[in-house]
Amino acid sequence: FSVLFFSITNAQGVFITELADPQNEANNGRFVELYNSSSVDIDLAAGGYSLQRHTNAQTNTTSSHTTNLSGVIPSGGFYVVGKSGFEGLYGFAPNQVSNAESINSNGDDKIFLVDGSNNVVDRFGIPGQLSTVENGMDFENGRAERKASVSSGSFTWVAAEWNVISGGVNAPGGFDPGAWVGHEHADG
Repeated sequence: FSVLFFSITNAQGVFITELADPQNEANNGRFVELYNSSSVDIDLAAGGYSLQRHTNAQTNTTSSHTTNLSGVIPSGGFYVVGKSGFEGLYGFAPNQVSNAESINSNGDDKIFLVDGSNNVVDRFGIPGQLSTVENGMDFENGRAERKASVSSGSFTWVAAEWNVISGGVNAPGGFDPGAWVGHEHADG
């Protein structure tokens, strides 16, 4: 029983903190940033974690764009999945390089963090709905960042948990991979 509890606790600790679609650097600057708010390091491959992208208003409930995650996200630490040109743009290597479509969002897609049991651990957006500024799901040429008050992921879409900027955000200066406004709040 304690193993199941520990697994649930870990799953609730990893969540998405930033999604990037820079206006000036779509080829190199797109990334997904995760944060681990739990008190233990989490092996993403052992947990079967993956990122899934649901394209814009695509209505099917399964994603055809998936990136399996590997590596360890430390307690209170970040894990950035970036494209192959990420290091040249932001000045450091991402934790995982992927040119897969799952992180190559043009800002109107839905991004899910899923565990090895295919449970949605965290999400940005609702598949089948058109992304608009009004519904909080459009970060085209911009970014979506989790608000500082959030301390865990949500398997349902909660627009109020996100600060979304659509349009006019350029890399590298408009983004902060490996940092998050809620990091200090989450660590106490």
